[in-house]
Amino acid sequence: MVARELPPDEVLASWQHVQQRALDLRAAGMPGTLQELRVLAYLDLLQGRDSRAAVAWDQGGLTCECGLGPPCKR
Repeated sequence: MVARELPPDEVLASWQHVQQRALDLRAAGMPGTLQELRVLAYLDLLQGRDSRAAVAWDQGGLTCECGLGPPCKR
């Protein structure tokens, strides 16, 4: 997604929110690079979900449909 003519302070705050969400995903045990976790965090925020809950479902080495980690609710 691309956005133009947005207030710089709000863009920075939004980026920091996505970054923190990605770090939270990593801390919760979600596998993936930081870039992959940022993408997942961005999609979570856009779709109103929380993939951190999916880490709790990791009960048998199953992977998420997205291929990034344990089963998640999509």
